[in-house]
Amino acid sequence: QSPNNLDTAIALFSHFPWTGEMLFNGRLYHSMNLPWFYLPLLTVLQMPELVLGGFLLAVVFGVRSLARKAHPFNDKDVLCYSVLVMAVLVPLLDFLVARPAIYNGIRHFLFMIPPLVVLSALSLERTYAFFAVRGPWLARSFAATVALLAALQTTLMVRLHPDEYLYFNTLAGGVDGAAGRFDLDYWGLSLAEAARDLGSQVRRMTPKANGQPWWIYVCGDWLSAAYFFPPQAHMRYTGAQSVADFSIAIQEPYCTEQIRGKRIVEVKRDGTVLSYATDLRGEPGH
Repeated sequence: QSPNNLDTAIALFSHFPWTGEMLFNGRLYHSMNLPWFYLPLLTVLQMPELVLGGFLLAVVFGVRSLARKAHPFNDKDVLCYSVLVMAVLVPLLDFLVARPAIYNGIRHFLFMIPPLVVLSALSLERTYAFFAVRGPWLARSFAATVALLAALQTTLMVRLHPDEYLYFNTLAGGVDGAAGRFDLDYWGLSLAEAARDLGSQVRRMTPKANGQPWWIYVCGDWLSAAYFFPPQAHMRYTGAQSVADFSIAIQEPYCTEQIRGKRIVEVKRDGTVLSYATDLRGEPGH
């Protein structure tokens, strides 16, 4: 109930004491020492091309509108649009000036994205109206282009499901182009699929003697994998790699460096390996 708690909370959440390293643009950075262009660049690379195009059109329409009005900041429409603009710009400027702790993509600033998308949609609608008064075929061509881009985006999201948060646009080269340059499956969501796929293979194997379970080592958050072990596969988690029969791991250097063996499962999206399972039997130490 202290009146200072608000200040304490703002200070804590602005400089959250997480001291891990993050992969950004091919380099590892400390979470408290990210470059100033971290948030702007990731926002550009993780927005669909249709949204980026609409936002650029919004900038053009905005500058054009301001230039045509004698007293733009007394105009009702300008004031309405300024709410959306500031909802995008203020958080971005706060990051550039205050440099708060931020990690795992743009998830701490996701509240910037809805107003950005609304601005983009409004500008696309304005562009359609602009073409409509100059010829029906221009408006129809523009609408068809927007529909095609939306369909392509939907198709890509279906291909990435249930890991849509991996998305990077064509400026980054897609998910495949972003691999090794940016953090992808930082939550390890693909471990669930790797666990289920390994379970399917284990169920086809000859059971171990005396009803012993298959011991599984997990490199990553072990609960994210163990929770999805198929009950029929008789799989059990172990924190000791030396006694494990198989391992499940996320595609990170600290996992690939310590785990040796034959990969029998790979979870991929857009051609990029996110997680994998390895047969450890017969490896040294087992």
